[in-house]
Amino acid sequence: MEKQRNKPSYLPAVEGDSPAILAAFVLNALRFGDVNKILSNTSVFEHGGKYYSVAENYLAQEIDISSLSTLDDWDLGGAWGRPFTTHPKKAPRSGELVIMGVDAVKPYYVVGVISEQPPVACLIHDIWDSLVSPICDVFAFVQHNIGLPTFS
Repeated sequence: MEKQRNKPSYLPAVEGDSPAILAAFVLNALRFGDVNKILSNTSVFEHGGKYYSVAENYLAQEIDISSLSTLDDWDLGGAWGRPFTTHPKKAPRSGELVIMGVDAVKPYYVVGVISEQPPVACLIHDIWDSLVSPICDVFAFVQHNIGLPTFS
């Protein structure tokens, strides 16, 4: 719709006063059926021989790397129904992809580990109750552990 009109249509709902963000969510939902514009332009990663683009407000999307056209949403066969972090990490030995996702509904904050070889398996672990610091989408892992930074 924005391309056809050649001007922005969605109201920004990322920053500002809480009442303004809430109003933008409601108006966008009424006008377009979604609270946020679907973007997928923050990061590109490869997994299992396919390429995906991602932004933190929507699912990863498989792309054609030669034309950059969007092929399909990647929800892992329905196992992952939330936005991806824009900083997925690949385990060097196993090739598994480690992702994080945040949503406004439970589970709020989860880590996913996705196998590289078909059939793709996804292990999801809710980490909301074990958080000791504000949410951060930067993480590291070694062997069988995932490390999240803590802030005091």
